Amino acid sequence: MSTQDFSIKWLMEGAAAAFESVYTDQYHSPSNQTYFDAQTSVDFLVDGDPSVLENYSSQNVDQNYSSSVFLVLALVKELMKSGYSEADAFKSVLTTFPAQNPTDSNWKSVFESQFGFSVNDFYNVVKTSADYRRIPVTAGVDVAKVRPSRSLTVQSIFD
Repeated sequence: MSTQDFSIKWLMEGAAAAFESVYTDQYHSPSNQTYFDAQTSVDFLVDGDPSVLENYSSQNVDQNYSSSVFLVLALVKELMKSGYSEADAFKSVLTTFPAQNPTDSNWKSVFESQFGFSVNDFYNVVKTSADYRRIPVTAGVDVAKVRPSRSLTVQSIFD
């Protein structure tokens, strides 16, 4: 994937930060802590439109890429609902999708082809589903609902 042709921030930076968190949890975090605890500044997603996170101009609402990480982890959870294992869902997001060489102009069709649902459908699920939100759903997103298991390893994603 050429970064000059693909600049969808939440998929690039969110995926990178999610991978960093898996790596850090595996090699550097005590078993009772998770690096994902640092990815909790997702207040923007209380009523914000996830599509805003496609652009790097959204830095002011995406502290430490936390909202971007949340979207990547929600995408992983959606893939798991459709039958992927956790490791295979991460692999699909981190390696298989980028290998399809998405660009800024075709990424939505590549996304739908790769994951089996449209970007807009995904955004709507994130905005409305109790699977990702506190109850009532207007109270905002719930980071704990998307956190990966501590048993997930870098090796399980890339083997």
